[in-house]
Amino acid sequence: MGAADPTSSDAVAVEKLLEELEALNRELEVPRLRELGVDHEHFESILVPMAEAALASGSPDFNPRQPSTEEIVGLYREIY
Repeated sequence: MGAADPTSSDAVAVEKLLEELEALNRELEVPRLRELGVDHEHFESILVPMAEAALASGSPDFNPRQPSTEEIVGLYREIY
């Protein structure tokens, strides 16, 4: 993507990557779940089962660090 200079620290590179991804979401007009009409109460009621299903799927095993159920729930709340 070229968002960070090759000499940038990991922290700076990650911050620049996040900025680029947020800009791309804006450019592509990717809506948030609440903008799609997802009911907040229903969403909250299924967060833990969704996080547990994500862990059970094995997908998080491809990350350098295995997230906890609580961390995944936190990520889901951020995207709402």
